[in-house]
Amino acid sequence: MLSRDEILAASDLQSEVVAVPEWGGEVRVRVLTGAERIQLIGQITATGASAITVDYQALLLQLCLVDDAGAQLFKPEDIPKLSGKNSLVMAKLFGIAQRLNRLQPGAVDDAVKL
Repeated sequence: MLSRDEILAASDLQSEVVAVPEWGGEVRVRVLTGAERIQLIGQITATGASAITVDYQALLLQLCLVDDAGAQLFKPEDIPKLSGKNSLVMAKLFGIAQRLNRLQPGAVDDAVKL
């Protein structure tokens, strides 16, 4: 059995480096922490926003785009500027963030079946 210290020391925030030629380089998309996932769900339910809005895309990417040390690249106040970026790039990164975090439609139902 794992100990408390082993669990807390485990590096379990998987990430994926994605080439974004439109921005001239690569970005790292990472899995949400438990607290970030709760924050995301709270913001969606508080605003009553649909699951696929520009602000939701930018919010998810604000939480998931990180530097090599795992620190978020963007702050919440950057969401309006982030949502103004190329829609194709945003959709690509959003899709990757959804996949990594199992947030795509039907993913929760599929996970329950396992």
